[in-house]
Amino acid sequence: MYQAQPQIALENEPRIAKYAWFSGRADNVRHASLLGDDGELNELGQAYVSAPQGPCGASTDR
Repeated sequence: MYQAQPQIALENEPRIAKYAWFSGRADNVRHASLLGDDGELNELGQAYVSAPQGPCGASTDR
C-alpha cells in the first residue's frame, strides 16, 4: 500500500512534528477515502490509524 511509505517518511523526519489526513470522504480523489460506504474505516483508514506513531511535537526549534 503506497500510503505506508510517505507515512513512514513523515514519522522519521525530525523537522515534522505533526501531520494529518484531510480527506475522510473524498469522492473526487481516487483511493483517498479513509471511510467505506457504511461510515466505518476501510482498509486504508485502518492502516492509517494502526501505523506506529512517534512522539508529537518533538521539537519546536526551527
